[in-house]
Amino acid sequence: MSRRTALVTGASRGIGALIAQRLAADGWDLTLSARSAGPLEALGGRLSAEHGITARAVPADMAAEDDVVALADAHGRASDRLDALVLNAGMGSIGPLAEFPARRLDKLYTVNVRSAYVLTQRLLPVLRKTAGGDVGTAKVIAVSSLTGVAGEPLNSAYGASKAALTSLCETLNTEESHGGVTATAVCVRAQLPASAIAERRARPRPTPSAPRPTAARRAGGPQRARSVRPHRPDLLRPTRVAGRSRARCRPDPCSACRPHVRPRRTSPSTTR
Repeated sequence: MSRRTALVTGASRGIGALIAQRLAADGWDLTLSARSAGPLEALGGRLSAEHGITARAVPADMAAEDDVVALADAHGRASDRLDALVLNAGMGSIGPLAEFPARRLDKLYTVNVRSAYVLTQRLLPVLRKTAGGDVGTAKVIAVSSLTGVAGEPLNSAYGASKAALTSLCETLNTEESHGGVTATAVCVRAQLPASAIAERRARPRPTPSAPRPTAARRAGGPQRARSVRPHRPDLLRPTRVAGRSRARCRPDPCSACRPHVRPRRTSPSTTR
């Protein structure tokens, strides 16, 4: 059996670099990609020397589709298998929905969604081939965000792009899991910059409404006036009243129906 192989985008630093280090320690051959060629080649050389694996550095800008296609082709020429495609490359940008520039939204979708879509599409044949071999499975792992699941202030565009990335993984499972190709979206928590956190904390908070008085608080004070619920003939339903079927309004009888409803009998308590 040949050595397992992975392609990791955004691998020069952060989460991508940590993923590459862990895979190299487990004996995986790697295709590493990022925009910065210097740090990427340094990481590839170090992992190859430390773990005895093959780590190919392929610089690529995920905002340029030609670079994305060239990355997929470079991996295909170097290896005939792909056990894991790690979609870690991405960008973030925050701002109020009312003021967020549409051109920046386009850039977010190009980097966070379109590059992942094109790369997965180009590498799907080799993923299928790997899943049909001795291992029986191939994995697409996308680094998404909880912001794509539960919205947060200032993250309308970034959260929408991560929601689309998560949906891409779910759709891939419905179409390809029968052949052994599956996808997982890892939703990590996005950390806002310190300036954004300070701005949110400085905003005036709404004055909390007064709590409703409890039964204990009303015990010594005046009783609240009870409102009389109007009679609703349009909500009548048959009810057994005094052994006869009678219509009364629901769910509780109003003031007009209440006198005709026989109270529930209670058995007298006995003491010894």
